[in-house]
Amino acid sequence: MKARLLFLAIAVAAAALGGGCIDNSDPYGLKDMPAPAPEASAASTGTGQPAAKVAPSKVGQPASVGTWLVVVKKVEIASGVPGIEAKAGKEMVVLTVGVTNGGALNEDTHPDFFTLVGPDGTKHKPVKVEDATFIHGTAEPIIAGEAREVFMAFSVDKGDGPFQLTYLPMSEEGKSEPAVIDVP
Repeated sequence: MKARLLFLAIAVAAAALGGGCIDNSDPYGLKDMPAPAPEASAASTGTGQPAAKVAPSKVGQPASVGTWLVVVKKVEIASGVPGIEAKAGKEMVVLTVGVTNGGALNEDTHPDFFTLVGPDGTKHKPVKVEDATFIHGTAEPIIAGEAREVFMAFSVDKGDGPFQLTYLPMSEEGKSEPAVIDVP
């Protein structure tokens, strides 16, 4: 009986002290990653009412969707990108974007997950640029916990803007609202 009580006391003490185990719960340092934005579907609130929409992030601020984190680091207006010149009356909005896979699985990201939305609601997809630094040339998958910087270019009417960049990975379709970032 004393042995059982002693074992029970040791087990309770070990549990209270963390059992002396090393904390490996955040091997990639993602604890400081902002919590994902609330989903805007009625199912996400359990009340039948849509969740409140989160205000768009700004350039330099992270936005999240599911386990993904995106941040527009830089915005440039250009007359072209490697191998592509803007057509008459058009210009290129070139974005430097950080993408982090905060999930536990290796997953792909894809140019189709990004959309640049103009002030009139016009949707633009990234122009296919055959350069390893642009989104179309990005190696897949993005390893769980990996952060990667990619470039993407959008062909828009000259002088158009401001824009919003939306990001919705396939793994979040139907479950989450896209991450939204204001792009001046």
